[in-house]
Amino acid sequence: MVANNRSTGLSTDKDILIKKSILLRIGRAMNWFRYNLALIIPAIVVVVVLSCLHPSFLTVRNMTNILREVSVIGILAVGLCIVMASGKFDISFYGVGNFVMMTCAVLVSSYQLPFISVVLLGIAIGMAIGALNGFLVSILHLPDIMATIGVAGLFAGLSYMYTEGVFIWMYAFPRIIWLGTGKVGPITVPVFVLIAAVIIAYIFMYKLKHGLRLEAVGINPDAATHAGISTVKYRFLAFLLAGGFYGVAGVVYLGRMGKGLPTGFDALMLPVFAATFMGTAMFKGKANIIGTVVGAFILGSVMNGLTLLNIHWTRADLYRPVIFLIILIAAVSIRKRRVVG
Repeated sequence: MVANNRSTGLSTDKDILIKKSILLRIGRAMNWFRYNLALIIPAIVVVVVLSCLHPSFLTVRNMTNILREVSVIGILAVGLCIVMASGKFDISFYGVGNFVMMTCAVLVSSYQLPFISVVLLGIAIGMAIGALNGFLVSILHLPDIMATIGVAGLFAGLSYMYTEGVFIWMYAFPRIIWLGTGKVGPITVPVFVLIAAVIIAYIFMYKLKHGLRLEAVGINPDAATHAGISTVKYRFLAFLLAGGFYGVAGVVYLGRMGKGLPTGFDALMLPVFAATFMGTAMFKGKANIIGTVVGAFILGSVMNGLTLLNIHWTRADLYRPVIFLIILIAAVSIRKRRVVG
């Protein structure tokens, strides 16, 4: 009899522990959702509201247009997000993009460089400039914002100088145009490039030890140093990888525009900043790759929706920042609500 009571008690305790474990896992999953996907709910709200305001918004064709328009912004924002994860900032992406775009355009038009070689060259140039950023910031310890502003200006100026500000048309090179405007089914090629960039960045940041160490450097560099993690090495790595993403964006944008524009990336500065900061939401340097891409999608949806509604550009310039602030406040409030500690 005593043995039965003991077995019953043990069984009850085991059931209680199992229930607590299940509830804890559910709570952690909800916290992960709130932290990493806090912008999903505002994104859904934006899509629903714009769909109600204009019947053409939520169509396959228009969604494809939005994804195509934000693909380059998303690729650049993913690279910037990795640098922010290391606790630094990078403003050089527009200069890198301009330089890669114009260099590839010159080589393609003058020497008929093969398609694959153009892509690899763009990545190599981007990573080389990223290495320069890493050297200036990580090894020489220059202020990150000032150093990357200088690098951006240097390469933006070079791209303008050696082409004398002339557009270089790419319509005689269909493979380059295909990279920026081609389709695989209903989805354009730049969207697939963005998806590949997100997968690579996500695996590096969250699945590999180097990404976790890089994030540790950004969160608490002193603690990371005491743990034997080199802040110099991982901040250099962050700039190097970001440069690679900027290079990819430069080649894709060359195909997207159909010509080399010496100042083509200048107009993308604010959208990239907005997408990246909307993705990080709490501005503490913690990488949020998924949130950054969702931020880019919200950005593109709002811009597309205002265009469909025939909002004059003078009013659109007022509405956009107000909408972004509301979305950011909503995302931050969602992330602050925790289920378990």
